[in-house]
Amino acid sequence: MSAAELPPHDVVGDGPTMLLIHGTGADGAAWAGVQAILGRRFRTIAYDRRGHSRNRAPYPREDGDAVHAADAAALIEAYGAPATVVGWSRGALVALELGLRHPALVRALVLFEPPLHARRHGDWRMMLARSEERRVGKEC
Repeated sequence: MSAAELPPHDVVGDGPTMLLIHGTGADGAAWAGVQAILGRRFRTIAYDRRGHSRNRAPYPREDGDAVHAADAAALIEAYGAPATVVGWSRGALVALELGLRHPALVRALVLFEPPLHARRHGDWRMMLARSEERRVGKEC
């Protein structure tokens, strides 16, 4: 991925690389206060995942965590590996996927409020189908 193709991101600080991955419904700006503090010791990178805020790429409907993990990997490769990767909510699942698919790029994982139940219930299509089944069941 070329520099022009990298997801929209903000870099604060200098030092070892730290990638910050936001949850669904947020964007990279959610990390601004954290970046101000951690940027004293790390090169922090906060980016907008696909389908969020400044990132105009559509949200991936097929194998979404893998697509998001590939974007995260490209950022780490651009700024220096290995990185400490911090994921919040759905971003924590992306961080896990990144660690599984690209272990050489990850120094450490910090998972904040990971929605691990999402893994148990499968992908978004399964969750929507189950939601529809419950709705229809209540109408009967």
